[in-house]
Amino acid sequence: MFHATAINFYLYYPDLYKQYGDATPIAGKKYYGCGPILNPGFTLQPEVWYTVTQRIVLNNPGKLDGIAEGYINGKLCAQQKGIRFRDVSTLKIDYIFFANFFGGSGIAPLADEYISFDDFYVYTYASTVNVARGNTASAAGTVIPIPQ
Repeated sequence: MFHATAINFYLYYPDLYKQYGDATPIAGKKYYGCGPILNPGFTLQPEVWYTVTQRIVLNNPGKLDGIAEGYINGKLCAQQKGIRFRDVSTLKIDYIFFANFFGGSGIAPLADEYISFDDFYVYTYASTVNVARGNTASAAGTVIPIPQ
């Protein structure tokens, strides 16, 4: 039996402790990643292929203008603004790390679960493609073209 499942885009960033209501980091306390959650009620259906896209925009040093956006099949479905990823302009994105897990926080699967992945791409849209640029968040309802 296959089950629909919810997903989110899981982030770690310097001010994560504030998501837990702490004014400053507490030594020894574990802070787990969080990030933009998909629109309430959205679930991935079994036996269906999806195109999942994540847009990360680094903040300008000294500003809280970093952005994380998630798209499913080209449609904006999750967004978090006001993120501080860095304090110096020399820090850049130079690789990606992909990982996934099922459960967390004591949740265990009810049965054996599996997922298939295919075709990972890292890309920048050509200047002729109409998408949000720089530290401008995408508007609600945005649909991006999926590169072929």
